[in-house]
Amino acid sequence: MKTGTTSLQRSARRNRRNLLEHGVRYPGKAVNHRVQLGALLGFSAYFHLREGRIRTDLLETDESGVPPRAEWDKLHAEIEADENNRIFISHEYLSQIDDVGANTLVDELDPDRVHVVITLRSPGAIAPSLWAQGIKDDGQTLTLNDWLNRVYGDDPQDMPAHFRRAYDQGQLIERWAGIVGADNVTVVIVDEKRPNFLTDTFEALLGLPPGLLGKNDGSAALSNRSMTAVEAELFRRVNVVLRDEEIDWFTYHKLGRLGAMGRVVNHRVPPADEPPVRLPQWAADLAQRDGEKFAEHIERTGVRVVGDLAKLKAPPKVGADRVPADQVPFDIGVQSVVGALAAGQRQKNVADKKLASLKKTTAPKRSRPTKKAAGKRARPSETYTTRELTRAVAARLKHKLKTGRSKPIK
Repeated sequence: MKTGTTSLQRSARRNRRNLLEHGVRYPGKAVNHRVQLGALLGFSAYFHLREGRIRTDLLETDESGVPPRAEWDKLHAEIEADENNRIFISHEYLSQIDDVGANTLVDELDPDRVHVVITLRSPGAIAPSLWAQGIKDDGQTLTLNDWLNRVYGDDPQDMPAHFRRAYDQGQLIERWAGIVGADNVTVVIVDEKRPNFLTDTFEALLGLPPGLLGKNDGSAALSNRSMTAVEAELFRRVNVVLRDEEIDWFTYHKLGRLGAMGRVVNHRVPPADEPPVRLPQWAADLAQRDGEKFAEHIERTGVRVVGDLAKLKAPPKVGADRVPADQVPFDIGVQSVVGALAAGQRQKNVADKKLASLKKTTAPKRSRPTKKAAGKRARPSETYTTRELTRAVAARLKHKLKTGRSKPIK
C-alpha cells in the first residue's frame, strides 16, 4: 500500500481497451481485483457489507465481508479463456497474505505463467502514509505517536499479523521468491522524484508502448495522495467522536470515507507550506534501521530489482510527535461538508430509484379496455326487448354449433 499502486490501477482500468490491443488483458471491469481476490483468499473486501461500529480489522475473515466464491470463478474463467495475452492482476492486499494464501493463488493460476511484481518505498516514508490511510479506510482513532508505539513496540501482538507481513519487506520478498522462484519476482523501488517511474516500469514489464499507462483523459484524478498532517489529525478526531456515537460502517464509508474525506483528498490542493505527516525522530531512527535490514535481506534473495535499493535505507524526514490541529484551514471544512452532503444526495438518489423501481414492479396490473369497448357502457338487462334477447340467444347458439365454443352475449 501507498506505493503508487492506486494510480497504476486506475490507469490500467482507464486504458483497458488499449491494453488489450497491445496484448495485455486487465481482467474484470473494476479498478482493481480486491473483490475477486477476497473471494479466493477469504478476506473482507466489501466495504459496504461490514456491519456495526467503525472497525479496524480490514482483513478479518467475516461472513458479512468476504465475497462469494463466484466472484473469483468469473475472473478465473476470463483468465483461463485467454491463452495468448499477458494477464495483469493487481491489489495491495496480496502483500499481506501468508504462505498458504500465496500458494493458493499461484496454484489457481498457471504457475508457469506467474510473475510477481512488488512495489516498495522506504519504511520511513511508508509508515506515516499507512497511519493516515488507516484513518480514512479503517476509522483509525490512534494518534500517530500511539500508533507508532504499536508498530515499533516490543510486543508483536500489538499490530495485526497481516500488517507485519507487509511491513517486513525482506520476509515479503523471500515469501514470494520461495513460491514462484527468484527469477519470477521483480521488486520496484518507487522513486518519488520521478512521477512516471512506476508506470514506465510496468509498461516495460508488460511490453506496452511507452506512455500508454500514463495517459489520462482529465476526467478524474489518477493519484491517491496521502492526507496532510492537519487533514489526518482532523479526521482522526472526527473518528473518535463517530466511534462514541456508534455510527454504522455503511454510513461511515459512504458519507465519511467516500464523502467528506474523499472530497478533501481528491479536490483540495494543500498549500505548499502545509506539512505532510512525518515520523518523530525516535521512530525515524527505528524505520531507518529496518530499511537497512530489509535492503540487505532483499539483496540476498537474488530477485530482480528495478530502481535504487539504497532508497529503502535513506534517513526519513522528521516531523513533530504530535500534529497540531487547533486551527483548521477553512477550505478543509468547506470541502468536508460539501463532500458529506453530496454523498448523502447520491445515496438518496440511489434509494429513490430503487423505490420507484420497486413500486413499478409490485403495482397491480390493470387491464386496459380496447378503444371499441371504451366507448360503450354496460347496458342494464331490463332495457333489452324480447326480440333483442331472442336474437342474442340465437347468435350465441349458432356460434357454439359452428365453433364448439360458446359466444358471450354482448
